[in-house]
Amino acid sequence: MENLDFGSSDIGQLISAPEKKEEIIQEKKDDLQQMNMMEFSSSIDDLMPPPADSMNNMDQYTNPSNGRVTGISLETPAKKKEEKTNPFNLTDDQYDAVIAGIVGIIVYSTSIQTKLSGMVPNFAGINGSIASALLIAVVFFAVKKYILKK
Repeated sequence: MENLDFGSSDIGQLISAPEKKEEIIQEKKDDLQQMNMMEFSSSIDDLMPPPADSMNNMDQYTNPSNGRVTGISLETPAKKKEEKTNPFNLTDDQYDAVIAGIVGIIVYSTSIQTKLSGMVPNFAGINGSIASALLIAVVFFAVKKYILKK
């Protein structure tokens, strides 16, 4: 058997060495945590709005030659945009769908279908469907553009 040689026989040095390593490791951890916190922090100036008196100074124009205030910009009142509301609080798409449905009902009424059958050859086939769809599109466009003025 061989004896292990640790370099010195002073036990005090062997015991104090791990404590110093733990202190160094703890200091490095503290430094790392502090760096991480600084990375996610913001200055208070970035978070707070500017003071009210500095905002008022932006509205004034100071003459550079004599330093006097020569003009103050007045706040213009915001013009309210008149919004057209649809009946029954419908959205624009829903309102368009209601108009198209009403126009479709009118075009497919018997009186208009009989008049179309006299004007379109072979009305019972695809020609009648195409003529009815075109008439619905034209009437919907006319109602939307000239009557409702949207």
